[in-house]
Amino acid sequence: MNNPTTRDNPRGLPHMNRHHSLTLRTALMIGAGALFAPTAVLAQSATVLKPVKVETSAEEEVAPGGVKIDAETLDRRNPADIKDVFRNQPGVTVGGSTAVSQKVYVQGMEDTNLNVQVDGTRQVSATWHHLGTAVIDPGLLKAVRLEPGVASADAGPSALGGSLQYETKDARDIVRDGEIFGGFAKLSYNTNTRGFTESGLVAAQHSGYEVLGYATNAGGNNYTAGNGNDQPGSAPELTSGMAKFAANGSGGHRVEVSASYLEDVGIRPARPNFASLNNGLGGRLNRTEFYQSSVAVSYRTEEPTDMFNPEVELSYNKNQITSFDVFAGGVTSDLGGDVTSYNGKVANTFTTDVAAVTTGIDFYNDEAVGTYEGKPGAANTPGTASEEATNIGVFAQARVPVTDEFRLSLGGRVDNQWFTGTDKSELFNYGFSGNVNAEYDVQNWLTAYAGTGTTFGGIPLGESAIYNFSGIWTYGGLQPSRSYNFKTGLNAEYEGFKGSVGLFYNEIKDDQDLSNANRTVAYDLMTRGFTVNAGYDFDQAFVRGNWSHTIVRLDGVPPSSTTAAFYGQQIGDMFSLEGGYSWDNIGLTTGASSEFVLRNDDVAEAPMPGYVVFNLYSEWTPTFAEYVSLRFDAKNIFDQAYSDRATTGQDNTVTNPYLEPGRTFLVTAKAKF
Repeated sequence: MNNPTTRDNPRGLPHMNRHHSLTLRTALMIGAGALFAPTAVLAQSATVLKPVKVETSAEEEVAPGGVKIDAETLDRRNPADIKDVFRNQPGVTVGGSTAVSQKVYVQGMEDTNLNVQVDGTRQVSATWHHLGTAVIDPGLLKAVRLEPGVASADAGPSALGGSLQYETKDARDIVRDGEIFGGFAKLSYNTNTRGFTESGLVAAQHSGYEVLGYATNAGGNNYTAGNGNDQPGSAPELTSGMAKFAANGSGGHRVEVSASYLEDVGIRPARPNFASLNNGLGGRLNRTEFYQSSVAVSYRTEEPTDMFNPEVELSYNKNQITSFDVFAGGVTSDLGGDVTSYNGKVANTFTTDVAAVTTGIDFYNDEAVGTYEGKPGAANTPGTASEEATNIGVFAQARVPVTDEFRLSLGGRVDNQWFTGTDKSELFNYGFSGNVNAEYDVQNWLTAYAGTGTTFGGIPLGESAIYNFSGIWTYGGLQPSRSYNFKTGLNAEYEGFKGSVGLFYNEIKDDQDLSNANRTVAYDLMTRGFTVNAGYDFDQAFVRGNWSHTIVRLDGVPPSSTTAAFYGQQIGDMFSLEGGYSWDNIGLTTGASSEFVLRNDDVAEAPMPGYVVFNLYSEWTPTFAEYVSLRFDAKNIFDQAYSDRATTGQDNTVTNPYLEPGRTFLVTAKAKF
């Protein structure tokens, strides 16, 4: 195929062939590595401008309407998986009952439509739509930042539905001031799976150097749902680890190197996001192996000046999936997908009396290889196939304090993308993305905001595990996707009260079907709705409540989770309540949370039933031994039999969804040193 002219490439710019793409990858990696030359200052002093102290509150670290989940909130939630990380977070839902099948939906959109990063490493979920998109060990996390819908230009490429950033712990988050070593050992027991989760972390810092090592292992049996039935293929099998090294030099220069590894290897349903199927495959189980690894290097300064505030990142990320048909005697074929990504960014923030302007360049080179072993009677030929995408973007984002009451953020980026299909066809596309956000303090306790933007999505990789699976893939007339987003709302904060209300509208044109042999198949995805939340913090207690209402449309009709859950998921109306109280004199904290989800008839086929879930927790850190803590969680205490609203398969008669765990007690002991 030779058709370079597309809607975002009206001039029909020339292609870049595979040889050029590989040469570009090499040049980019070498060039990005050379940009770490500033780290030489770690070994010598230099004359710089007078440093300015930059203080940023948690609320200022995300755009208006965004969300930050900090370390204190994560500790309170004691997350066993990503679902717990976002629990009671309006506008964010997580479906899937096993780590390898969990997917995050932001304002109804699957997070594959967002720019997702872990410590600056871009995540690429291009293996199989039946797998999860959020296979992350929550024990590593210290913060999560989400900017739904309208994304800033410096958030990265392909941020059609916004950006989602996970940040992991550093050694200095663990080691106490004035000490050299620190860490913890943690042991949890789950009464439902009758399994243990062991995790440990060791950290040290001395003379400007930091090291950290972390490992965890989760085991157990299949869990039991609220109806008393065992959920096949749900046994926890997660193992993960991370190592970090950092060097801090004079003048605030910091270089950080990290490496992580995660695997989930076990018996899962043939389609891991569905408990079973009603199309002849029934409850067939496969051996599913998922592996994820990454390496990242970054440079920053923690004593920036007005003209020198750099951010340099270089990362490598790899996802692998293999599904073996080990029980059905070859009824269906074995399949596998392997996705690698090299990505990086070089940016600097220039601060003047008028604005803080962040400018830079970023890139990624993604390659996916699929292996198809063939099935009896198949017309297509078994073997391997691959796709590749390379993107270079330049961006600028200005954050302008127009007056004391009025703040403006606006920016743009231009992306150039080269794409190679499984048939070696090549496409070149380029596009502009722009955004503007405004905040105005109506009163000193009330702020109004509004934002809008459009984002060039390019052509993402298809699902590598099924390249040429049902037929030879074709690419004639393939178009890049583009989003249009809008948000507005109010934030209020008065003494102990905090509250907000927000409206959102997101539309993605030509959102591509990444599982279709005809890659030109695409749909228009639209999500709209609102979120409301309010809470009050007392001296030793808090109470919060949330309500989210989300409508999703695919080409104007509700999507079905059998074929379209990788676009978006029908959410409807969700309510949550949460509260807690602390007795500081004895080191005891207790709290409760609940989730109320209304029945949703706005679906393609079968209605999605409502449900109510209640949870309790209590944690004791003795005042006479603060290095030890004991925690007790009671989840789904009334043994409700239900499927989480974001879990696929409950809106039709073809699939049977996973039910959530029934009544579960989680006992956790943690010792710090």
